[in-house]
Amino acid sequence: MKKDVLDQYHSVRRGVGWRDLSDRGKVRVTGPDRISFLHSMISNDVEGLSEGEGHYGTFLTATGKILADFYYYRFSEYVLIDIAEKLLAGFVETLSKYIIMDDVELEDVSQELNHFAVEGLQAKELLQAILGGRAPSAALSANALHWRSRPVWWLRKDLLAEPGFEIILPKPVSGEFENSLAEEGRSCGLVEIGPEAFELLRMERGIPINGIDFSERNNPVEARLDEAYSLKKGCYIGQEVVSKATLIGSVPKALSRLKLEDPIVPAKGAPVFAQDGREVGRITSAVFSPRLERPIALAFLKKGFWDSGSVHRVVGPLSEALSAEVVESFE
Repeated sequence: MKKDVLDQYHSVRRGVGWRDLSDRGKVRVTGPDRISFLHSMISNDVEGLSEGEGHYGTFLTATGKILADFYYYRFSEYVLIDIAEKLLAGFVETLSKYIIMDDVELEDVSQELNHFAVEGLQAKELLQAILGGRAPSAALSANALHWRSRPVWWLRKDLLAEPGFEIILPKPVSGEFENSLAEEGRSCGLVEIGPEAFELLRMERGIPINGIDFSERNNPVEARLDEAYSLKKGCYIGQEVVSKATLIGSVPKALSRLKLEDPIVPAKGAPVFAQDGREVGRITSAVFSPRLERPIALAFLKKGFWDSGSVHRVVGPLSEALSAEVVESFE
């Protein structure tokens, strides 16, 4: 493994690292019916959020398949949605079709904003030195403040590390923020987190990625997106499928975590076999974990084979039989 990748990895684990997320899409939802409309559309609660609170959610088809996953935050006059750029256009186009009698406006503000993540043990102190003010403390909470006379959103999102924060701010002051981040971060060894280090960190936390570990062919129960849907709110698109899958356990497969005994990392798509020789799943992602000193993987496994403690065989890159145990967590 490359030294610079490990340096980035350890910076987040022991200190602080940053990422540029400015390629992510942003949608501002306004209008007097915005809360009730979104509440009836997406899989998680909107009406129960207080100002400055957020959730992870999905927008589903009528059959419960995932059209998009995203984060959203409620503010006094709008809801701000943070979504992967590749999902943005389809999400806005499809959601707009449901606006009939509701007084709601969806505005793509992606080109107006930049977005940065700062994660690790020293992230809070570093950002307070730059922004001042109060850091958000609760998971997926957001503080709206002003910096350089511009509105800034300071978000708490423990994605790669605890604590983890994200900053969304207007493009005209993003350069100043990056300069301040580099200057203040010099004393604490701040480094930029590249894609390989990101992959190590997100896998150790067991975070699935849309388009890699799940897709529009899956529902959120199969993808184990437990924080993305509510079973207590009223109806929303795909709700019946999600409720049935959760309460009856009717999903035929589920995304699962595997720890491998051998030091060989399996390839994406590698088959997983039960002890009796039946193929029971496929690897979606795999890395060698520096912390666990062994490979770890995410895999879709068939019903009856995802119980914690189950031991299966994964086919390695040279057709090796690699022993893999299903676990609840990599932590």
